Amino acid sequence: LTLPVQASDETTAAYTARIIRDSQEQGKKAAERGTAIHAAVQGAYEGRAPALEYERHVNAVAASLLEKFVPQKVWVAEQSFAHQLGYGGKTDLHSPGTAGAVIDFKTKEFGADSTKRLAWDEHRMQLAACREGLGMPTAHCANVFISVSEPGLVVVHVWPENELQEAWRMFAALLAYWQAKNSHNPTGETV
Repeated sequence: LTLPVQASDETTAAYTARIIRDSQEQGKKAAERGTAIHAAVQGAYEGRAPALEYERHVNAVAASLLEKFVPQKVWVAEQSFAHQLGYGGKTDLHSPGTAGAVIDFKTKEFGADSTKRLAWDEHRMQLAACREGLGMPTAHCANVFISVSEPGLVVVHVWPENELQEAWRMFAALLAYWQAKNSHNPTGETV
């Protein structure tokens, strides 16, 4: 609750409108904070020093990736791709090569004692599609959840290979559905 309670001379409709406006403003501020943290992490992997207020976020991400993945990896930030099946995207971070990795950053409100579920099917489908799009079909994939409420708190969810293979089949089925529904046939093949 970020607002004072309804004033005695304020109508319920006016109070409700004020709550909705405040809620939208709080959501906008949270999104902007998440975007700034994401940009700071990306910038660090592109060689830029983070702003002091995001240094703990950036350092926690770097330490977590060093812990989960081979330290000598070369990391490439913000790589775009287009796949022959007719979709494209952009990865947050990846490391090319035979033992490559594809990483997606997610900024969220959570604390160290949170029991909130962070990783969802949509996340693994996105990563599976990215690794295929980059031509790295066996790359390790992980979501890095960065807490916006507790600077320095990071949770890395590395997806098991069997779940990534399943996610690719799920994504491919949804892609085929969308393309059929929208008469989009990028390959020109008759289905």
